[in-house]
Amino acid sequence: MKSLSAALAVVVLCAGIHPAGAQEKNVSRVTTALKSANEFYGDLDYVMGLTTAQEQKQTKNLKAYFDMFLIGLDLGQPLRMDLLIDEKPYRYRLAVPVQDLANFRANNLRPLGVENRQIAATLYRLSMEGGWRGYMRMLQQYALLGEFVVDVPAKAPDPRQALAPLIAAYDLGFELENPDPEGNGQAARRKAFNHAEGFRKYSMDLLKQGQDEPDNDFALRKLLFEHQLDEFERLYAEAAHSKAGGIISGKDGKGLVDFTATAIPGTSLDEMIQALAKAPSAFAGIPQSKAPILSVRVNHPLDPMRRENFTETIDLLAKIARDEIAADTTRGDDEKAAANNVVRLVHQLVADTVKAGLADGFAEVSPTADGRHTGVAAMRAADGKLALEAIKLLPAARKGRVVKLDVEKAGDVAIHSVQFSSDDHPGYKYLFGDNMLYVGTSKDTAWLAAGPNAVEAMKTAIGQAADSEKAQPDPRVIQFFAKLRPWVEMRHQRLADKDENPERQKLRRLALEAFEPGDDTLDLEVRRVETGLTGKLQVLPGMLRFIGKVMSDFSKENLDDEKP
Repeated sequence: MKSLSAALAVVVLCAGIHPAGAQEKNVSRVTTALKSANEFYGDLDYVMGLTTAQEQKQTKNLKAYFDMFLIGLDLGQPLRMDLLIDEKPYRYRLAVPVQDLANFRANNLRPLGVENRQIAATLYRLSMEGGWRGYMRMLQQYALLGEFVVDVPAKAPDPRQALAPLIAAYDLGFELENPDPEGNGQAARRKAFNHAEGFRKYSMDLLKQGQDEPDNDFALRKLLFEHQLDEFERLYAEAAHSKAGGIISGKDGKGLVDFTATAIPGTSLDEMIQALAKAPSAFAGIPQSKAPILSVRVNHPLDPMRRENFTETIDLLAKIARDEIAADTTRGDDEKAAANNVVRLVHQLVADTVKAGLADGFAEVSPTADGRHTGVAAMRAADGKLALEAIKLLPAARKGRVVKLDVEKAGDVAIHSVQFSSDDHPGYKYLFGDNMLYVGTSKDTAWLAAGPNAVEAMKTAIGQAADSEKAQPDPRVIQFFAKLRPWVEMRHQRLADKDENPERQKLRRLALEAFEPGDDTLDLEVRRVETGLTGKLQVLPGMLRFIGKVMSDFSKENLDDEKP
């Protein structure tokens, strides 16, 4: 069964649903649907068609691979995967459309190691080597597969019943509803989620450290995954309704994902949403650039859960920075001591800001006529003066750095210059044209600027920000736009001469190739609306081309039988 679910997970995202027919009041309903295997193949053709002619040759191998898991199925009907999060132990149920039952049993299930024996008119017992047992129920031209017989009830509704709105709007769709808004229902959902055999434990057990993955890298990845589970737990327990889905549009070549979330009144999720878009950003007066390679706006008061989680992340990042300083053989003891003090001050600056619940900032990076870039960024800070104390220590933390204080002033912001050594931040000079960074400090803000005319750009932005109090609250609480190739190239320049994981090197190379035509933008917006939150992510074909290149590379290494 695990082999079967792993195969279907390629085309069906995980979601949760209680066994059909259950009547408990606190049961959540979550439905995920893939429109059809045919639709998936159409998207695959489009994505692979964006790659080179040589890479497109792997399309047949990819299809042959997926075909193995679709034998006996109706390729024109939706597929579904349900997670039974309310159940103990946590488990899942698959619903797949069957066109030829005998073919499905003999040439799909059995080659995957799933033996199946009919024990009733519509019921089959499943087994796998190693002791796993399960059941399959045939209903409405669908096979329902689950671990326990209660998961595949004889009177289950047609699996397509709840899917029509989703598959009409999306290639892949997700919907969650909580019929019980009361506190007991929320508590029951949280208890099931965190049970010793629940969804959280199951998910964390799947997380494994890579063979060559450094301990600190894995620790950070693990912590961030735990925080993602915290977000999903709150959504699962406290959302009245949530929906998400994605499509690949062949007409304009874009990939689109959107979502909505409505909270149960009085919950922490509701309180978090209600706190949004109440006041304008401290940087609302600063206009967005006309043709940026990066444009970010965030005005998101942090609720207690996110304050706690961000604090944990900041603490771990500071620990990782200290470990890297300790392992740095190019620094002397005095430099290491100064560098650790810089880390301490920056950590305090960010941690105090997070504890104050502030997440208000912006960043704009735009190209100049000579191929370089000018960037300006700022954030509200609990104590902006800590940034000044940190930059004072930079020369002592690394030879070759030069700091000049109070080179300019704009309003209440003092502007200081930092010149890095040529070896300090490889890639920085590639993007901004020199090794200069300008830092602005005031009582409650911290500013950065780089590139041609950086000081004037910062002073202009400081003047524009002074009018922010007059602005109306913006319902767009998060805006993120990026042109991806310059940032991948910057990282490539930084790591070109370093011994790095070859898989990461390959991914950067594939990304640079995919983004070369220039259709490499990513655009995200999260908006506060009357009913809750909405979000939309849009990517141009460059990102889809990158996905196609990665799939082609996987196929060539794992599925291609042709000898070079």
